Amino acid sequence: MTLLGLSEKGQTFQYVLLTTKVVQVLQKYETEKQLNETEKQILGRAAALIKRIIEGAILVEGKEFDQLAPTQEGLSAYGYALSTIESLNLFNQIKGFTEFFKHLLDQLEIVEYSKNEASDISLLKNFFLALGSAFRGDLLKERYTEQPVLRKNTFHATSFA
Repeated sequence: MTLLGLSEKGQTFQYVLLTTKVVQVLQKYETEKQLNETEKQILGRAAALIKRIIEGAILVEGKEFDQLAPTQEGLSAYGYALSTIESLNLFNQIKGFTEFFKHLLDQLEIVEYSKNEASDISLLKNFFLALGSAFRGDLLKERYTEQPVLRKNTFHATSFA
């Protein structure tokens, strides 16, 4: 995917950080089965990202889903999620994309609210790890040094002495 503007770059960077934190929290959950409030908040933000992906999915698939409305941001996140599914070779295992993302959301909520043992921790970890790689890949494609910073006057530290 190609990043459109500065706001999308910022959002993508936030998603890179979020996906990294989510993988760390899920790894901890696998061993300890308990999370602190900060870790639960991270999973809450991950759930919000999955909801955005579902918003994009319902726009593309033309479905209605749990009163979520389709959004442009959701469509962008959905594109990254499709790339993630492709990189994990899950296309043949998924019956419907919206249902797959709803399953991920359900699993996240099980972990976040400690309802019981989530059955697909490995899937969640792999999905967020690959999703983070997809986001990171677009950030790495961008060249922030393409245009030099234009300055009217250049000052050196020694010029003020």
